[in-house]
Amino acid sequence: MLDKKHIALSGRLVIVGFGSIGQGVLPLLLRHLEIAPDQITIITAEPRGHDVAAEYGIRFLQTPLTQNNYRAILEPHLGDGDFLLNVSVDVSSVALIALCQQKGALYLDTCIEPWPGGYTDPGLSPSARSNGSTQPPQFSLSDNAHKHVTFSIRRMQEPLASAVPRNHQKRALSHPANRAATCPSKHRWSQISGLTSLAKSASWFGLSD
Repeated sequence: MLDKKHIALSGRLVIVGFGSIGQGVLPLLLRHLEIAPDQITIITAEPRGHDVAAEYGIRFLQTPLTQNNYRAILEPHLGDGDFLLNVSVDVSSVALIALCQQKGALYLDTCIEPWPGGYTDPGLSPSARSNGSTQPPQFSLSDNAHKHVTFSIRRMQEPLASAVPRNHQKRALSHPANRAATCPSKHRWSQISGLTSLAKSASWFGLSD
């Protein structure tokens, strides 16, 4: 039971960031998903975790994602049916969600992140530097999705919040019901739910940055 494979992931999996959360989640993904190491690519700004990736035979690209290069770096790794798991900091969640929508890829995030300076720029008001300021563009992405409903965002670093779905997940799971013609298949939603549960487990066991 502890090694049960819950679902097969036929597409590619891109993990952005590879700190303690990413390193903790990787063995769970390999244990509970039908996925081969050559389907997975890790893209991260730091060398931290390279030895862990090598141990499992996972491709490891040390390339910081910026506002100027993220599309060029990620686009070759994303397409219809692929999955982006974002466990990074200082990489805009909204930018990655928009890219995944355009590419037809699924998306799961551990939190709401802006580009560097989004939380600390003294030229912005306190409200503009809060997580709340990122919600309008995220809801807009959800409302404008006409073909793919691709993303789920959770605060998995915080044990209490990790047990409670955030508004985005509730919207993502309920909104397509009103648009049956564009609702993803049960198989694709099970991929979202499975990865969410695995990543949440990393939070429960204290594997957070």
